[in-house]
Amino acid sequence: MTDLIPFQGAGKAQTLKKKKDIEAAALAFAADSLETNDSLTLALYLKRLELFVKTVAGQLKQKAVEMARLQGPEGKDFYFDGAKIRVCETGASWDYQKDPILLDLEEKVKDRKKFLQSVKPEQHLEEANPVTGEMYRVKPAIKKAETGITITL
Repeated sequence: MTDLIPFQGAGKAQTLKKKKDIEAAALAFAADSLETNDSLTLALYLKRLELFVKTVAGQLKQKAVEMARLQGPEGKDFYFDGAKIRVCETGASWDYQKDPILLDLEEKVKDRKKFLQSVKPEQHLEEANPVTGEMYRVKPAIKKAETGITITL
């Protein structure tokens, strides 16, 4: 079960466990794939693989936490199959939905962002800072994006 990332390279099969080895193998694989001009097929395959991994990880998460707890106390590192593991809080989040002041501020920020997105560079709008009264020129929001593809399964 530890041979989950097999890689055929330099004429021999090897199991990749270290992050740097996995990244190096992935970069070599990507470079080889670019040469075959089949990047779209590979992108689709990787999207399917990503869904597979996410689904399996979600199903195994609780059992993996239980098994890790048997290895040592929570919050302490231990090593297993070449990886450092720690049982700890992950993905913590806070719910602020009961604070009316914050909800109002978030709505104002959302409205301000919409306004700044609508400002055109050729417009010369000025506003007064509500706190200091100082006048300043309103500058439009700058859209940043890159071209990619979306794959829907």
